[in-house]
Amino acid sequence: MSVMSVRIPDDIMEYVSKKAKSMRLDKSSMARMLLVKGVEETKKEEAVEQYKKGKMTLLEAARYVGVDIYTMAEMLIERGVYSSGTEDTLEKSFKMSKEVSI
Repeated sequence: MSVMSVRIPDDIMEYVSKKAKSMRLDKSSMARMLLVKGVEETKKEEAVEQYKKGKMTLLEAARYVGVDIYTMAEMLIERGVYSSGTEDTLEKSFKMSKEVSI
């Protein structure tokens, strides 16, 4: 695990402190949990956007987020995205998914 120093706005630090206290964790652990959650959500948003633009296939988006294609498909549906709109990317996803055992 890497070590990093960052400056955190006072209001965010106050939230981290309160949340850590309520969960009986130290502030560092709480900050780490929130950072990981934020990165995971950001990656999901990026994958959805790239899929919508046709720049990622379903399989590529799933791999980027770290989930299987079925979970990725559910994420897309939850966000109102049903297809990237191009047959080429759908065909590529299908072919690539056959090559991967999930």
